[in-house]
Amino acid sequence: MSFEIRTTITGKEPVQLVDMKLYLRTDYTTDDSLIIALITAAREQAEKFCNRSFVAQTIEYNRVVTVWDAANYTVITLPYPSHLAITEVKVNGDVITTYTKKGLDQFTITIPGVELIDDSTTCEIYVKYTTQDYCPDLVKIAIKNMVKEMAENRNDKMLLPNLYNYLAAYKLYA
Repeated sequence: MSFEIRTTITGKEPVQLVDMKLYLRTDYTTDDSLIIALITAAREQAEKFCNRSFVAQTIEYNRVVTVWDAANYTVITLPYPSHLAITEVKVNGDVITTYTKKGLDQFTITIPGVELIDDSTTCEIYVKYTTQDYCPDLVKIAIKNMVKEMAENRNDKMLLPNLYNYLAAYKLYA
């Protein structure tokens, strides 16, 4: 099984430049673009660690799955909740509407009777969906601490492990 995830941010970052500058105790504008980039990097790192979305975005999830029985069904749990809505589902490039969706903020979809590609045992499934703005205060603190450490050190060292303690409660295990 292989997959690809593409994201397009539709909301605003959970930590804004003004708040971050107050946290860093800086009032000059020289490093504004750097701080904005660090906020985005820290949020993305928090999302990858927790396996969930902390900003509204559109996600395109493309996956090749092995199907052992084409008459059966395929179940996919979509990554990076908090999910809002599914906007499109395709199987082997064809739009379908016969899927069923379960879940409140993490969707699982069931696709019945998947057809195989060229008499093989695989099919390509594409799902486009949206997530909502949801970032708890503790995650915002973690993002601020990540940005602070990255801004102060300005090197390629790994972040201190204790920064992830803030995020541990929000981690989803796949």
